[in-house]
Amino acid sequence: MTTEETSKKRTILLTGATGLLGSYLLKILLEKGHKVYALSRCRKNKTAHERVNDLLDFWDGDANLIHRKNLIVIDGDITLHNFGVSQKDILHLVKSETEVIFHCAALTAFKAQSQLLREINVLGTKNVLDFALSCKMLGKINHISTAFVVGDKNGINFTEEMRGLGQGFYNDYERTKYEAEIIVENYKQRNDLQVSIFRPGLIIGESTDGKTNNFNFFYEPHRFFSQGLYEDFPMNLECSLNLINIDTAAKAIFLLGNRDESKTYHIVSPEDTSNHFFAKLSSNFFGFKIPKFSPVEKFDFSKWTSTQKLLAEQFIPYCNYKNKFISSYTQSILNEYKFEYPKIDKANLIRTFEYCDEIGFIKKKPYTI
Repeated sequence: MTTEETSKKRTILLTGATGLLGSYLLKILLEKGHKVYALSRCRKNKTAHERVNDLLDFWDGDANLIHRKNLIVIDGDITLHNFGVSQKDILHLVKSETEVIFHCAALTAFKAQSQLLREINVLGTKNVLDFALSCKMLGKINHISTAFVVGDKNGINFTEEMRGLGQGFYNDYERTKYEAEIIVENYKQRNDLQVSIFRPGLIIGESTDGKTNNFNFFYEPHRFFSQGLYEDFPMNLECSLNLINIDTAAKAIFLLGNRDESKTYHIVSPEDTSNHFFAKLSSNFFGFKIPKFSPVEKFDFSKWTSTQKLLAEQFIPYCNYKNKFISSYTQSILNEYKFEYPKIDKANLIRTFEYCDEIGFIKKKPYTI
């Protein structure tokens, strides 16, 4: 990182500091010497400070200890005005010092209540933007969205310039992230703000060791298969998904987030991973019998129990996904930094599986098929 944008030390406000992407981005920001106001909430008998520092320890405790003098954790809630922070001295400091905002906070659970998703993903984004307008030194806002704002427009090449396609949505997570993008665009135009939007694909564990603190979505169907819950499953083996390691995604966002421009970026791997490759590799590694797969339009759901339907319904659209996320502009800019994507190949995925086995999320059987 030799450019002026990435070498200059800035004061940064980071929301979502205990999320998967937010916590890894925090690690990078501190390692690069930036001062960070990290917004988090107390939860499960832990203070906001404890939660943030626990995750820094999780990702790489030794490397971050010397940088934590630049970390100020704020107990706040993005759904509240001024994040619910009552200490006027803290608010004054944040508003007078913040130069860049990384808005990572979001509720990503597909089956969460619609109202809660809207409060956090839509109202929360509006509150962050309102707060940004009061930051005197602010030069840039980076909003973390998702590539899945494409919704149910299945079978298209979704480019960085696209947004409103008349799409419906598979769930309220997709819908609220799309609505948040609309709010971001409106604020940018009305207030002459410099805002970039980042749309990651499906984020998996670190490229080096498979480590992750979030097992939502990508991992769940394979845990079901390993438990023998399905003899048949509606998955199109000719379809594919775009997987990207958490460290790769966070590093790309860090680099691009320092650029003096307002753009939408697709944070995706250059190549997709086919369902057939992934399912076979998972089956061989964990030692489970692979279900009989067929495309959703040919699947007989009458053979399933209500429990099977309930467990699987949120994943079925993505097991039959035909969209391609095009990232031509993003790739061209990252090439300027000589940024290299680790391949999502057998070795990479095996490291992910090994971590799942290590912590017991999906246990490897003492034999292989």
